[in-house]
Amino acid sequence: MEKIIPPNDLNDTLPTWRLLDTPPMTAAENMALDEALLEVKGEGKSPNTIRFLQFSPRAVLVGFHQALHEEIRRDYCQANRIDINRRITGGGAIFFDENQLGWEVFCDKAFFNAAIPNARLFKTLCEPVVAALARLNLEAEFRPRNDIEIDGRKISGTGGTESGRAFMFQGTMLVDFDVDTMLRALKIPVEKLKAKEIDSVKDRVTCLKWELGEAPALADIKQAIKRGFTKGLNIRLDSGGLNAEEQKRFAKNDPVFGPSDGSTASSPGSRNARPCGRPTKPRPAWCALPWRLTCPRNGSRMCISPVIFSPFPAGRFMSWKQGSGAPRLTASTCMG
Repeated sequence: MEKIIPPNDLNDTLPTWRLLDTPPMTAAENMALDEALLEVKGEGKSPNTIRFLQFSPRAVLVGFHQALHEEIRRDYCQANRIDINRRITGGGAIFFDENQLGWEVFCDKAFFNAAIPNARLFKTLCEPVVAALARLNLEAEFRPRNDIEIDGRKISGTGGTESGRAFMFQGTMLVDFDVDTMLRALKIPVEKLKAKEIDSVKDRVTCLKWELGEAPALADIKQAIKRGFTKGLNIRLDSGGLNAEEQKRFAKNDPVFGPSDGSTASSPGSRNARPCGRPTKPRPAWCALPWRLTCPRNGSRMCISPVIFSPFPAGRFMSWKQGSGAPRLTASTCMG
């Protein structure tokens, strides 16, 4: 007769991950902690981790390869106490206010048998959040390559990077959405936008409050995401804090990413000024752009799909120029 394993005993056989629920922090603190967690995990000195993060005060975050002056209205952000900083992951600039919840995965590549991140891994890491939304009575779906949508409108964007034997994958959960402030904080020609064009943002993006009529309690959202990951990844999550090595690395990284007002952004040609939020060393950043690239220096071409690894030196950024044929990969001095 087959032995039935009691639920508690069965749970004990599952891989145990850490649940790191950090309090609201500044943009500089959050980015410095991301860097520390990934570095230490890449060295095999910390457990696999799910992290919740929030920002206070509000923040705009440019992608790893973006130029600060091209993406952010610095004067507006400084006048309205909106932090400015840089993610260690790729992608575009985002606005992150106190109402948003971030979720992150720090994990050994071997856990998913994924030496090179791929579309299957993206889907595997997004499905737990899709399941979390279902627990909140919302029907969402994963849209390749790395978005989570409700009726065609994005509610969570994701991105990632790697270090050593580990990778980091992160996403947002839009709880409420201040469209007006976002449009003024990011470098969008607001003065040219008409009301119907601002409304068009709501046709492409949504949030929990818009979908449900009111924003769920933060504790309920976290619990839904937690259950989504435990079931989706077949793991056990135990709450925990930073270990000694992570605390040491965080303290070391914090000055590198601050202050968060953009005042540390470098000027063209400056070698000594550290760009705002620029990590201390280059790291591949993942982008979902399955295009053929042309190197502007030697004309060589490479086809990358579905993930772009862009190991540009610190102080450089990538920009995409859509023209005839394949997009060109250009490198320019980083302004921030």
